[in-house]
Amino acid sequence: MSDTADTANVIIRPPIAWALAVLAGLALQWLVSLPFMPASVPAGWVGGMVLVLALALFAWAIATVTSAGSNVPTSLPTTTIVETGPYRFTRNPIYLGMILGLVGLAIAFDSLWLLVMLVPFTLLIRYGVVAREEAYLERKFDDPYRQYRARVRALAVALAARASPVVEFFSVAPAVATHLASYDVPSPSPIRLFFDKPCETIE
Repeated sequence: MSDTADTANVIIRPPIAWALAVLAGLALQWLVSLPFMPASVPAGWVGGMVLVLALALFAWAIATVTSAGSNVPTSLPTTTIVETGPYRFTRNPIYLGMILGLVGLAIAFDSLWLLVMLVPFTLLIRYGVVAREEAYLERKFDDPYRQYRARVRALAVALAARASPVVEFFSVAPAVATHLASYDVPSPSPIRLFFDKPCETIE
C-alpha cells in the first residue's frame, strides 16, 4: 500500500475522470445527437490529427517524468521537480494532452456533447487534482517548486478558464445559423435595379 501522506491525495485519478467524461459524452450523443462540425469539414481527419497531437504530448510527458526518476500516477510520491521536455512550457502537459484528446474525439465523432464534457472535466482537474498537487509539491519542495511555478505557466488551467465561453459559442452557433437561414431575402425592387444599372454612354 502506498503512503498517502506523501501524495497529493487527489479527488479522482485523472485517467478515470477522462474516461468518465468520454463515456458520458458518447452516451448523451447516443441519446440525443448534437453535431456541430460543418458538413464541408472532414471531421474524422481533423479529429484524428488532434488526437495524434494529444497522444504525442501525453507520451512525451510520461517519458520525461519516467526518465527523470519520478512517478506518473497521482497515487505515488513525486520524487523530483521535472523541468525538462514539455514541462519547460507547461506544468500540466499530461492534463493538457487529455484535454486535447477530448477535443479530438469531439471533432472526430462530431459530438457537441463531448465538447461540453470539457467543462466538468477541466473544472474537476483544476480543483480536484491540480490544486491539491500544487499544494503538495509546495509543501514538499518549498522554494524550488515556487520558483518553477513562477516561471512556467499551467496551460491546462488556462484552458479550463476558457472552456466555458468556447462551449457556449458552439452551443448557440447552430441555433443562430438556423435562425438567420429562416429569413427570406427580398428580391431587388425595379427602382433599385434601375438606379444600380450602369449608365450607357451616349455617342
